[in-house]
Amino acid sequence: MKFEVNMRFLLFLALLCTFSSVSSQNRNFNTENLFWHDGELLLMDGTLIKGKLNYNFVSQSLRLIDEDEIKILTANRILQFKYANNDTTITYYSLPYISQEYYDRPRATFFKVIYKTDEYAVICRNLLEYNDKAFGPFSTLRGDEDIVALGKISSEKIYEEVYIADSNGKIIPVLRGKKNNTLVFKEIMIFNEDVLGAERKFNERKADDDVTNYKIESKHWKEKLFKDDEKLVKNYIKENKIKEDTVEGLVEIVEYYSSLN
Repeated sequence: MKFEVNMRFLLFLALLCTFSSVSSQNRNFNTENLFWHDGELLLMDGTLIKGKLNYNFVSQSLRLIDEDEIKILTANRILQFKYANNDTTITYYSLPYISQEYYDRPRATFFKVIYKTDEYAVICRNLLEYNDKAFGPFSTLRGDEDIVALGKISSEKIYEEVYIADSNGKIIPVLRGKKNNTLVFKEIMIFNEDVLGAERKFNERKADDDVTNYKIESKHWKEKLFKDDEKLVKNYIKENKIKEDTVEGLVEIVEYYSSLN
């Protein structure tokens, strides 16, 4: 298992492009199926396939239009995929990772590449948080009739988690931030003697896809990654006033540390 993990990371660092855009492709996951890009993917067996690609971060699946046929591929079969978006090449890699959803063993997971060196890479992925809040029952008027209703408010929020990975297969979560697009909808069930119907009201707020504020996920990430050189990195951050709670700050830290070796 360790050999398989390390081999995947060696391929990961060998094939990564130097830089990939920090901005996210994902808008609201309900409309993700509309976004197709010209791109290519590399399977674990070395097969390179070109075509139209559509990535869904919720299901961790990649759809491919190949000879007018739509194929669905998971991270277990793919080493990397990339596509062009507004004159920028976006690259994703499938890496073994033990997430909060699965504690038992590493599972192949898609990560987007932000920046890399020979030893380290800044990568990220999006996560969906879905919440329901029920309210009622309550009385309300519909015309002249006094009726009873139950309600539910649901929200879908997208978070971005940013990690630093090393060539030994270690992936450390560093930052987490909520994206600026949130979908909220209200559902009201109307009752009398029978269920009379349901009313759904959508309140969708779409700003841009960027994260305005990140929070540091792990206070000890520098110790986990840099070990004996932690103090050296901390001094560099302090002397240069690096904002380590930003993606740009993490890139600068990784770039500095890599230049020492």
